[in-house]
Amino acid sequence: MQQRQQGMDRLRILAAYFVVGIHLFALLADFAGGAGAGLFMNLSVYALVFCAVNCFGLLSGYLGYREEKNSLRLSSLLLLWLQFLFYRVFFLLLPSLLGLADPVSLADIFLPVTRRVNWYMTAYFEMMLFAPVMNLVIRHSSRNANAIMCLALFAVSVFSTALRAVMDCDPFLLGEGYNWMWLAFLYFWGASVKKHGWFRGVSAAKLRLLLLASLLLTAGWRWGMQTFFSPDGFPGNTGKVFYCYPSPTVVIAAFCLLLLHERMKANARMGAWIGKLSSAALGVFLLHTTVWNWLIAPNAALLSPLPQGWAWLNVLVSAAVITALCIPVDLARGWLFDRLRLRQLAGRVQAAVFRLCAGIGNH
Repeated sequence: MQQRQQGMDRLRILAAYFVVGIHLFALLADFAGGAGAGLFMNLSVYALVFCAVNCFGLLSGYLGYREEKNSLRLSSLLLLWLQFLFYRVFFLLLPSLLGLADPVSLADIFLPVTRRVNWYMTAYFEMMLFAPVMNLVIRHSSRNANAIMCLALFAVSVFSTALRAVMDCDPFLLGEGYNWMWLAFLYFWGASVKKHGWFRGVSAAKLRLLLLASLLLTAGWRWGMQTFFSPDGFPGNTGKVFYCYPSPTVVIAAFCLLLLHERMKANARMGAWIGKLSSAALGVFLLHTTVWNWLIAPNAALLSPLPQGWAWLNVLVSAAVITALCIPVDLARGWLFDRLRLRQLAGRVQAAVFRLCAGIGNH
């Protein structure tokens, strides 16, 4: 168990680094204007970092599943909201008052989840309302039944990707993965891996090969479309078909990353450090998106010293610097939360809410 936990900690911080990379690619890379080997390399690295959201979703299910009976983790959601609020007050509202950032409404600051100022956080809160039900289904389903459900969800993701690319329609309302439904798919798969141990018999070498093949197919398809065909040579968004979160190649790549990290050998010496860095993963995500418009985007030229053919290197280096700067900030935030005993406060709030609901139910 310790080995798996340390591997998941490594994947969490890697996914946080990849999320920064996704956003930097949109800022620093010009895919439409590229060509040749430079374009293919940019697309390949982009395919790798694009696995970040799916990795986070799989991790939420893998780490959130419990064999024992569980209920809505209201205290965890409250702590997440407080963390979200912390960054928006100190790194958005305060800079706005000092004239460093554009004016922002108090509703966007203090009601970030309901205002959907960050799609992932809103979708995560919505998905977690259904997590106890998904845990219940997985806990009481047989291995064969769980396999059928997992394959059915994968089939939905494949059809959704194909139909959206070719016919520009979204019959399953997955919205390219930018909603709670897609995070629920990922949660279910991650929890199922935890429960039934899917693919643990596959060797690490085969998983690495499958990961590489998925990334090359993702990048190669778009590279080929842009290199050999005109923009209107294929209908809809066919050229970008694999660059969406429900894409089968992106899902498979994220699964490979999860399974590879699950079997990483534990290192007692590095365990404490990895756990510490992992605890800051969400902070990296929240902090860099909070300061994006007033601090990172205006300095794009400083982050892109190399030409477009090397945009992937600009992205990886810049993402590493941003991640490294965000981690100590979130560790300090965690220290402050501990001193304020906010975790205990969240637990008492959850207990009070549950007692109130029980009382209403009894009446």
